[in-house]
Amino acid sequence: MTHGRAGLVADESGPLVADTHTFAWYVKASPRLSDRARELLQEATLETFPIFVSTASMVELRYLVEKGTLTEEHFDAMLAALLAPDSAFEIASFDGVMAQTVAEIPRDPVGDPFDRMIAATAVALGVPLVTCDRKLRALPAVETVW
Repeated sequence: MTHGRAGLVADESGPLVADTHTFAWYVKASPRLSDRARELLQEATLETFPIFVSTASMVELRYLVEKGTLTEEHFDAMLAALLAPDSAFEIASFDGVMAQTVAEIPRDPVGDPFDRMIAATAVALGVPLVTCDRKLRALPAVETVW
C-alpha cells in the first residue's frame, strides 16, 4: 500500500529507506514484516537497488540495547548485515539537508525524534520509507509502503 508523496511509485522496484523495525525484522526474517514490505526489500536486493538505513536507526538500535529491549548479539548481527560487502543495505548518514527536512515531519503527531529523523531521511533522499508505523504512514509529506 502506497501513501504520501508523489514521485517514485512504491509499487515499482527502486531504492528504499527501511525504518528501524523494518531493518531489524528483515535481518531476523521476522514474520512481523508485512508480505509487501518483504517483497519490496527482496526486489530491491535482487535488482541491486540500495536499501538505505539511517544512522538514526543505528543510534536507535544502540538505545534499545541499553534499554534491554534488544540484545548485544542482535545488535551485532544487524551491524554485520549492514556492513557486509555484498549487503543491499547502505548507511544513509544523517546530514544537514536531512536535519532541515525534519521540519517537514510534524512533531505532533510524530513526537519520537528517531522516527522524525528516519522519515526525513526518506523525504530528503526522495525514496519511499518502508514502515509499519501508522503515524508515519499517515503523513502526506512521506511516501510510505507497508
